[in-house]
Amino acid sequence: MILVYGDINLDILVQADGPKQYGSDVTGQIALRGGGSAANFAAWASFLGERTTFIGRIGNDPAGLYLKENLQYWGVNSALEIDQHRSTGKILLFIDVRGERTMITERGTNLFLSAAQLAGVNWQGISHIHITGYSLFASTILVETTLKALELARELGLSVSFDPSSYALLKEFGPERFFRITADTELFFPNLDEGMALTGLIKPEAIVTNLLPYYSIVVLKLGPAGCLIGRPGQLTRVANRQIIENPDTTGAGDAFAAAFVCQYLKDRNNLLKAGQEANRVARQCLQIKGGRPPFKNNQSEDK
Repeated sequence: MILVYGDINLDILVQADGPKQYGSDVTGQIALRGGGSAANFAAWASFLGERTTFIGRIGNDPAGLYLKENLQYWGVNSALEIDQHRSTGKILLFIDVRGERTMITERGTNLFLSAAQLAGVNWQGISHIHITGYSLFASTILVETTLKALELARELGLSVSFDPSSYALLKEFGPERFFRITADTELFFPNLDEGMALTGLIKPEAIVTNLLPYYSIVVLKLGPAGCLIGRPGQLTRVANRQIIENPDTTGAGDAFAAAFVCQYLKDRNNLLKAGQEANRVARQCLQIKGGRPPFKNNQSEDK
């Protein structure tokens, strides 16, 4: 079983039909989706057949109720604490014609996820824990919770994966501080921007090589170019076989990491297959509006 904890948000997706008109109007599409990097990972892992438990916080509001039901739809065992005083996290995502996102984030009660919530979960049967960078940024409480999660993982002999999540917040947090907390993680999933922020390097091979002293396996996400997987003495490039036109990149990195972890837990020696599966699932996510898996039987979330 995979344990995931961290951010869960209501994503408000906005895609204009043309250039934004400052101070005026432009038509477009607006959609509401379940979001949050950690919650997206949990939904994809469950969709791919892994038993998954998610720990997070929601407000006592309609957005929180929607997100709770959304996780249940994907079969995720959710341990959500309801905050009576703070609102559910929300993200406004502006999506451009290339599918790239610009985000305005209100993290709300996500910032108060505490170590006590970890202690309240049954850890029996859990073999792996996945953590995102958002579980470190902007809150002393979150740093303490992440340190406790990593301590529990070591005590129980669990494998750990970590996705740094945001190059901008990573720079603010500080690479050296980040390394001190996350070093010795088994699987590390930066994208190219995050890899550059952590190492100051540009070339993918140099980035991965520079990160390997800290992590057992580094999986550098390269978008349309696929990924570069590194372990000591070995670099494996896994190319993408198909380019998606007009993609929505929301959650694609989370889907990628979930697919890689699910395949890796089945066969820890076959990193090539894990990379191929991760590329495949990320391509699937790129063709969906939002960061969650496709709905069953062509069901639409807008209904």
